[in-house]
Amino acid sequence: MAQRPTIVLVYDFHASPNTVSEDPRLIAEGTNDFASASTAARQAALGEQVREQIQNKLVDGITALGLPAQAGDPSRPAPAGALIIRGDFWTASPDNLQIRNIIRFGKDSSTVETSIYALGAISPDSLVPLLHFLTDAQTDAMPALTDSDDQPSDATSKRAARAQRGDESITIDTYRSQVTQLVDKTVSQALTNLSQYFANQGWIAFSQVNVPQY
Repeated sequence: MAQRPTIVLVYDFHASPNTVSEDPRLIAEGTNDFASASTAARQAALGEQVREQIQNKLVDGITALGLPAQAGDPSRPAPAGALIIRGDFWTASPDNLQIRNIIRFGKDSSTVETSIYALGAISPDSLVPLLHFLTDAQTDAMPALTDSDDQPSDATSKRAARAQRGDESITIDTYRSQVTQLVDKTVSQALTNLSQYFANQGWIAFSQVNVPQY
């Protein structure tokens, strides 16, 4: 059995470096003026909400299990005895499987997939892998966030098409329910895997093991 951690550090999850999902310019555009923002900016703004909420809810969920948890600072070394939770968004782009996004906006559903690792800090410079698992969360499609095949390609015509469909009245809060579902399902599946591991190590009771949402 592994030694009970002195602290659980949950780090930000990220997509691949070559995705626009975490482009600060697009996130700002979509957050500040969602109604008139480009499709890519709208997607980035919602992805940022998912990314931030997953970290926050994982911290809350682990704390509720009885282990001390907080957001991790990647610029500082983890103290010896800490348990580190790291994750990557594993949601492949439909157009390029090498590109990973935060949310895959499909015509029939929206999806968030993650790859999550738990590592033990033997010392600030030595981390030992303890657990690895995947999550897969889906919810209803998010209209106005997927360019259809028959849309015009130039920006001016796209804006006109969005106005004709009524997209200009859509705000970032329009998709609050779908974002919440994607976050809650992801966190629930993650906590199921983590709580099962915690119970196996004797850190929590087996009665505390989480029941996942799918």
